[in-house]
Amino acid sequence: MDRESSPDLLKQGCSRSVRLERGTPGQPGSDRIVKLFKSRGPTLTGPLSALDRDCRRATREYEVLQTLSG
Repeated sequence: MDRESSPDLLKQGCSRSVRLERGTPGQPGSDRIVKLFKSRGPTLTGPLSALDRDCRRATREYEVLQTLSG
């Protein structure tokens, strides 16, 4: 099964995806949610404005996480 059709994919946008990463079976609290940011590309405009907003939001989230981790 490829990564994009994984049952552990919780949500996917144009700039990021959210996945459930399974931990060790039988070990409570070992599962975690992971947000993967895709490389930045050109911003979409026009009739795809919902995708444009999603891309801008993902970029802002990434920048905030970079600031917090640095």
